[in-house]
Amino acid sequence: GLRAVSNDSLDILRFFNGLPGARADLFPPPGLAPEAEELSRDIYSSVNNGVYRAGFATSQAAYDAAAADVYAGLDRLEARLAADGAAFLLGGRLSHVDLLLYPTVVRYDAVYASLFRCQGRRVSEMPAIAAWARRMAALPGVAETFDLAAAQRSYFSQLFPLNPSGIVPRGPALRELGLLPGADAAPPGGDILWPPRAQ
Repeated sequence: GLRAVSNDSLDILRFFNGLPGARADLFPPPGLAPEAEELSRDIYSSVNNGVYRAGFATSQAAYDAAAADVYAGLDRLEARLAADGAAFLLGGRLSHVDLLLYPTVVRYDAVYASLFRCQGRRVSEMPAIAAWARRMAALPGVAETFDLAAAQRSYFSQLFPLNPSGIVPRGPALRELGLLPGADAAPPGGDILWPPRAQ
């Protein structure tokens, strides 16, 4: 049978997206592919990997550069989501780009802001990103796949260099952060998925 061997999120998404019987295509049509690729690269370098570069920086200059990248990346995403009022990062349809960003966003305030020293922004205080996170969490099966308390325990107890005491802070919970589905969580009417491509 098929077996995925990778720790690269984009590779894993491509693998699952290409499985026979997929009910939707998470990768946009060719016309949006260049924009999706550019946005994916930016999210990875500035936000997803940026928090790790900030957290594991061994000099002030490295930290300052990484933190600046994270904040600039979050500001770009906030502006993008606020400007067009779209439900998702590439417009009205869910894509792999949303899935690449979501885990970092839901862990950000509770883990990365304090443990990785990225306190200069809070996603719960960025209205467009917070609303997007609520829409993502409202999708069937999404909220059930994430346990913030388990993520906090894992990060704070296992990353000895960053937290030698292993003390796990209490909270905040997703509800306290305003990242659980609410009245604004439902995406606009219509199909939010691209149909599957012919196999």
